[in-house]
Amino acid sequence: MMPPFCQSNSSLNNYSKRMILRFCSTIILVALLSSTKVFAAACCGGGLTLPALIVGDEDAKFSVAISHTQILNDVGPDGIWYSRDRTELNETLRLDAAKIFSDRWQAGASLPVVRRSLAEQSSAGFGDLGMVLGYEVLPDWDYNPWRPHGTAFLDLVAPTGVSNDTSSAPFTLDVRGRGYWSLGAGTVLTKIFGRFDTLASLEVHHSFVRTVELDGGTRATLHPGYGGALTFGSGYNDKKWRLGAALSWLYEDPIATVDALSGGSSSSLSDAGNAQRVATASLSYNYLFEKDYSLSLAVADQTLFGSPANTSLGRSITLSAEKHWLR
Repeated sequence: MMPPFCQSNSSLNNYSKRMILRFCSTIILVALLSSTKVFAAACCGGGLTLPALIVGDEDAKFSVAISHTQILNDVGPDGIWYSRDRTELNETLRLDAAKIFSDRWQAGASLPVVRRSLAEQSSAGFGDLGMVLGYEVLPDWDYNPWRPHGTAFLDLVAPTGVSNDTSSAPFTLDVRGRGYWSLGAGTVLTKIFGRFDTLASLEVHHSFVRTVELDGGTRATLHPGYGGALTFGSGYNDKKWRLGAALSWLYEDPIATVDALSGGSSSSLSDAGNAQRVATASLSYNYLFEKDYSLSLAVADQTLFGSPANTSLGRSITLSAEKHWLR
C-alpha cells in the first residue's frame, strides 16, 4: 500500500495526480544520492562523489548510513594489482544533513566516523568533513517532460581525518582522510520518466598545498592539484520501492613533494607523485515507508570497471535511513 499522501484521489485532476506521483518518485530517487556516496580510496574513507544535497521537494533532510567494507586488492601506480594476504575491514558511520534556507538556496554537511581493522589492530575516528552550498539552477515547477531538474553546488572538504602524512598507527590504520583542504564545484541533474529515473553528477575540485615535516626534520610542501568525480545512475520505481544502479569514476592528480633546502631559501622536487583512479559500481534498493521516511540498502564494488591506479579496492554494503521534512 502506498503512503496516504501518494495514493490516487479521484477528487484530483490529472495534473495534480502527476505532480504527486512525481514527488513520491523523487523522494525515492533521493536515496540514490546516499547509495552513490562511495569511498574515493578504500583505504581512507575520505572522498565524496556526491555531497549532502536536496534534489527533491523537501525543505530539509537528515540521514544516517552504516557501511561495511572489505579491502580486497591494492593497485600500484603502474596499474598492477596485488591481492591482500590479510583482510582489512572498514566500518563507517556517516551523518548527512541538508536544509533549504532561501527559496532555491541550500546548505549541507557530511561527517563520517571510520573504524579500520587489520591483523588484530584497529583505529577509529573522524574522517574528512564535507560542506556544500547548493543552488537550484533548473527547477521543475512545470514538470517539463524532457528538461532535467538541476542543482549546482560548491563543496568544501576540511581535513578533519588523519592522513598518510601524519599517520602514526601500525599499517597506517589511523588514516581516515586525504589531509588537504579542497574546494570544488559541480552539478547534479535528475529526471523522472514515468517509473524510470536517471541521475548524472559532475564535480571538479582543487586541493590546496600543505607543509609537512618529513623524517629527519626536513620540511616539505605537498602539491595535490586537481581532482574530479563523474557519476551516472538509473532506477525503476514501483510506488513505495526503487531498484537502482550507479557507476562513479574518481580521479586525483599526482601529489608532488617539494623539499625545502638551505633553510627554506630554495627547494627541489623530490617526488612527482602518481595519479589516482578508481571506478565504483553500485546497486541499491530503496523503500519509502511514508512520505517523510525512507530506508536504503546498497552494495558497491571497486573491482569491476575502469583502470584503477595508485589505490586500494574493496567491496562494501551500506544500510541508510533518511528523514525528510517537506516544504
